[in-house]
Amino acid sequence: MKHRMAQQVIRKVLGPGEDLRWSGVPKQGLLLRFSDLWMVPFSLAWGGFALFWEFQAIQTYRQGTAPEALPMALFGIPFVLIGLYLIVGRFFFDAYRRRHTFYGLTDRRIIIVSGRLRQKVTSLPRESLFEVTLSEHVGGRGTIVFGRDAPLQLHGGHYTRGPRAPRFELIENAQQVYQQIMSGGK
Repeated sequence: MKHRMAQQVIRKVLGPGEDLRWSGVPKQGLLLRFSDLWMVPFSLAWGGFALFWEFQAIQTYRQGTAPEALPMALFGIPFVLIGLYLIVGRFFFDAYRRRHTFYGLTDRRIIIVSGRLRQKVTSLPRESLFEVTLSEHVGGRGTIVFGRDAPLQLHGGHYTRGPRAPRFELIENAQQVYQQIMSGGK
């Protein structure tokens, strides 16, 4: 059903005479990624400390032993919210983002349609593709990246990453789609 929906969404953005050769969607649902090897422990440490801080501040305020306890409890609320997002919210946000992402390959271009309320269409002309990378996973799923991600850069003492290259993320039959892209979409 999602594949039929992808076809409908992509067909709406096709130009006159443009031929849709393939359409698909990323893997659906909640999932763990390689980066979660360090993000899960970090998020639990962050969230645990924030909850401990908040609990202590509220207990101190209730006992009335420290007048600064209320501002400290209020100060801790954003850190608790960040902790909750890191622990569980990011998984749901990622699943939501993938649920509203659709991919298309035509005789002329690569198309990525994303978003629900504000739909964003990314279009890459086939002749402008200078680097296409396939990363295959177990079961034939894989990710096809069009170009390179921006490198990490040091700004003001911390590292930031620029925009990620467009990609068909966690698609079924990635090898076949990759071959179709490399052969000109035939």
